[in-house]
Amino acid sequence: PLAMVTMIVPVFIMAVGTAYCIHILSEYMRAAPGSRNQAEAILETYGRVGTPSFLAVLTTLIGLGSLYANKMQAVREFALFSCFGMISILLLLFSLMPALLSIVPLGRITSRPENDSLGGLLERLVDLHLKNRKVTLLLMALLAIAGLLGIFHLKVETNPVEYFKEHTSVYFRFHDIYQGMAGSFPINVVLDGMAPDYFEDPSHLKKISEAQEFLDTLKGVDKTISFADYLKLVNYSTNRFQPEFYVLPKEPFEIRMLMNSYKTLLGQDMFSRFMSQDLSRSNLLLRTHLSSSRDFLELRDRIRTYFRDASAFKGLQIGITGLGLVIAESSHMLTIGQIKSLSLTLILIFGVIFLLFMSVKVGFVALFPNFLPIILLFGITGWAGFRLSVTTTLIASIAIGLAVDDSIHYLFRYRLEFKRDPDRNMALRKTLLSVGRPMIMTTVTLCAGFSVLILSSFKPTSEFGILMIIALFTALLGDIMILPSLMLKVNLVTIWDLLKLVTIQDKVSDAVAHQLNQPLNAIKMGSDFIQMMIERRENIPEQTLSEVAAQISEQVDRASLIIHRLREFGQRSDAATATTNVNEAVRDVLGLMEHQFALQNTAVVLNLAEPLPPVRANRNRLKQVIFNLLTNAWEAMEEKKGTPAASQPNILKIHSFRDNNRIWVSISDTGSGMSGQEKERVFEPFFTTKEKGEGRGLGLAIALGIMRDYGGRIQLESQKWKGTTVTLDFPLTS
Repeated sequence: PLAMVTMIVPVFIMAVGTAYCIHILSEYMRAAPGSRNQAEAILETYGRVGTPSFLAVLTTLIGLGSLYANKMQAVREFALFSCFGMISILLLLFSLMPALLSIVPLGRITSRPENDSLGGLLERLVDLHLKNRKVTLLLMALLAIAGLLGIFHLKVETNPVEYFKEHTSVYFRFHDIYQGMAGSFPINVVLDGMAPDYFEDPSHLKKISEAQEFLDTLKGVDKTISFADYLKLVNYSTNRFQPEFYVLPKEPFEIRMLMNSYKTLLGQDMFSRFMSQDLSRSNLLLRTHLSSSRDFLELRDRIRTYFRDASAFKGLQIGITGLGLVIAESSHMLTIGQIKSLSLTLILIFGVIFLLFMSVKVGFVALFPNFLPIILLFGITGWAGFRLSVTTTLIASIAIGLAVDDSIHYLFRYRLEFKRDPDRNMALRKTLLSVGRPMIMTTVTLCAGFSVLILSSFKPTSEFGILMIIALFTALLGDIMILPSLMLKVNLVTIWDLLKLVTIQDKVSDAVAHQLNQPLNAIKMGSDFIQMMIERRENIPEQTLSEVAAQISEQVDRASLIIHRLREFGQRSDAATATTNVNEAVRDVLGLMEHQFALQNTAVVLNLAEPLPPVRANRNRLKQVIFNLLTNAWEAMEEKKGTPAASQPNILKIHSFRDNNRIWVSISDTGSGMSGQEKERVFEPFFTTKEKGEGRGLGLAIALGIMRDYGGRIQLESQKWKGTTVTLDFPLTS
């Protein structure tokens, strides 16, 4: 059945679904003007926002699904139906949405002006991040502290009467009832004698009246009703209503007779309500005008304390229950459920971000701006006097699921811009200008959807709408104010980057494929010549045959040497560390690439100090470092072709020497060089200055890791169109 919690699901699904559509439409409007047809525009759109949209739905599902940890059935139903709605949204986003876009003529879609008021706001936000990042983070930290202080004022309340606003008839009729009559909410106190016929004993039966005398004095209790009351009434009526008989009998046989009269006059049902069939348990009914869960819990504690301390009730087991306490206990379940669901949400979303970007640091950075809205939400709830109820307890898990959606879109766009542009500041600017608009519009749309709930006369629904709007705006604040500032110091590497990772051996094979092909071509030419002479049945001059055989033998030796070096290069790089001669490693790698440099007309200047003490390193891993650096040098000199620096001769200088207690190796080239911004990011994994598909951006990152493993260092100096010098230094072995 529809309940006060599940009634929120349609509004929630409609608002969230529209928000996802805004991200897709925003990207489609960007792609459409430059596309030839709808299909091309749709493919480009989903290529950019398809994955983040899928992950956004996934994280929202995590936030909603975590509510299933709550033991309250209404909350679990909300989680179930909301998850069903989110899965439906996901299917529609990737089926119906592209189909609808495909029937919209491209001619009707124009590019959006970037200089409107929203664009101006985003520009100012960019400038704020770049110029006042520390001030921004400080202000956010102060807001977080204020939110944390407000949490201490937070109260959990499950008072169903307070769910209604004061002008509603339900509210004032409840107060009329307890002011003019007995209270509305009952509490049941069960006295259990733990033995059959326990209350057939007059002294035991008297304990019921003694308990009533105390219970009637408790604050909030309007009236107590018990088996003893009805028994007195039956005794009074069967004795012609004489006042002296409005008492409990003093003999057991009188009690048995009176109980039979009780059943005859009032019925078996009325008897069973207050006394068990075996006369071992009796129920006391407390009519109260309480409705607050806190008041019910205080009343329960006072009753427990009295029966525990009163000597007259030793040997009796006391049970306290009833509708009032069920309502009160639900507040405890709300608190525990909130903690469980929120903790589970944070852990699972952190796991998704970590698996996506393969970084604990990125996981925390992405989660912090989304955890801030939760802190502010609970803080504002505490300061404003709102109380956690069945509906408002849902907000944290929903809010963090929605807030992380924008974060995922931001991270994906920032990663794309970050890989395109070596300038972090420019990448941030482009990211905010592209995704900032749909993020703001999404928040406005969601707030508009949830604002409908504010009009409800049912307080939890109304407060849910207010708090959701607060949560969404604070989430937007975190995503456009905190996340960009934090991401300026974080490198983004996704799981897709790692899946594209190719071993160094593959890169070595690519670099020397041309070199290995040369001796094979020579061997093929010699064998083709001999085969042709045989087919023509012509005699091969002895001298010619000798020359061909010698050439084939020489080329086989050359190919064998290359394969030997490749096999040595491809051995396991995690072998035990040993003493290694740096000069020998340089010569081996240079021998592998010398033909490449010769074909490039590169002059190789080798200046290796002899003798040079060994260093502590694995031989093959050291060769990988040198190979990466020589490959970069070769590619840098290839890149300058057709540029103003093409007239500069290609020179590769390799110099090794000892200085104090360290061994130094410098590799210099006269290639294309790097700009200052490129130099800052050159050691980042997957950062490359080459065109897409031409570079993996792993060489220097791997070299840096290997050097650190052996206590070494790597330094780089470069000037655009003048060249690059990379210096390695190792500590001497003891």
